[in-house]
Amino acid sequence: MPNNAFVDSCVFIAYATEFEGHHPICITFFEETKCDKYTSESVSRELSLKLRKRDDLYKDYSKFLAQGGTEYRASIYLNDNDERHLRQLVRNISSIPAHDQLTFLRLFGKRLKLRIEKAVGFIKEVIPRNDDVYFKALINSIIVNEPDCWILNDAIQWSLSKREVVFVTLDGEIYHKREPLMQKVVDHKSLDTAPIQIVHLGSHAV
Repeated sequence: MPNNAFVDSCVFIAYATEFEGHHPICITFFEETKCDKYTSESVSRELSLKLRKRDDLYKDYSKFLAQGGTEYRASIYLNDNDERHLRQLVRNISSIPAHDQLTFLRLFGKRLKLRIEKAVGFIKEVIPRNDDVYFKALINSIIVNEPDCWILNDAIQWSLSKREVVFVTLDGEIYHKREPLMQKVVDHKSLDTAPIQIVHLGSHAV
């Protein structure tokens, strides 16, 4: 692992979620990997939104359990990541008695927040949000997800003043589109090489 690592929001979430498939490798990365870890205000903003959404999901599912429902239909909007998380959560608590599931959900939401705070404790610096809308639009021509574009905007612009930088993520779209994305950056900035390497923790030794 290079000296400087910019950490994506999904890595914090996986570190904080025990039944997430990449949870063990995220523990290794945060707690054992010897490198300076950075993130940005855009990541902090995304984490706050995700925690709020997860809290709403746990409350909604708890209400369903308390009413003795048999088939859960969310009363809040769930994107693909939310639905995947819910399926993992339901599988994880399926063997627990219903009344204990309510307690588990209440404590799990609190534990998730505490685990993310613990992960933030390994961060050397939270860099300011970069509001370059034109460069962000360049990223958006390759990467669809808007919050991801702002996070990448922060990471790439910041990496221009650093050496040996990696963007650490679990996001499949970002990883699979890394080559055309970096080519756009190199061409736009008139660089000889990409200023940052995109690494997927699930397929990279830490």
